[in-house]
Amino acid sequence: MSRVQHLAVYPASSTYSVRVRAVPPRGVPPGTPTYDLGEVQRVARLAEVHWYRAARLVGDRLGVSDPVAEALARRKIVALRPGSFVRPDLQRHERPVWADIYGLCDEDGGWFIKLLVVHGRVRITSCHAPEHDLVCVDGTIVQGFTGPAASRSPAPGSPSPRGARASSA
Repeated sequence: MSRVQHLAVYPASSTYSVRVRAVPPRGVPPGTPTYDLGEVQRVARLAEVHWYRAARLVGDRLGVSDPVAEALARRKIVALRPGSFVRPDLQRHERPVWADIYGLCDEDGGWFIKLLVVHGRVRITSCHAPEHDLVCVDGTIVQGFTGPAASRSPAPGSPSPRGARASSA
């Protein structure tokens, strides 16, 4: 049985219009996403964005306001590709729930992105510079940084090694 969870959008008056049919994740090999990325991207505009670990860190890194940072985090979800998947991760916050971790390299550098579905709604729980190197299933390495340099953006026009593709084997 596949571990991929399927999302479906149902008409509803509430903001929680995204539903999930959970498939138990037991016995599935590593490297398999919990959620179907195409379906997540289809409903990304409805995604809830965690204020600090996603919106605030995007805003601080790119120098934009929180509403703009939330929109950018949602756009980063749309920019993901199946090969950007890194690993699933079991979260134990409100209740045990599986999250998918992705690495993304774009014009803003490298990104660690964690998404999950809670109470039927897609939630972006993390969107920030990687704290360590991420190896995606397609072989791309999204470089991580530690210390104060991890939260600083490079000066405009200067080359940045942050998020560089070290390999794409």
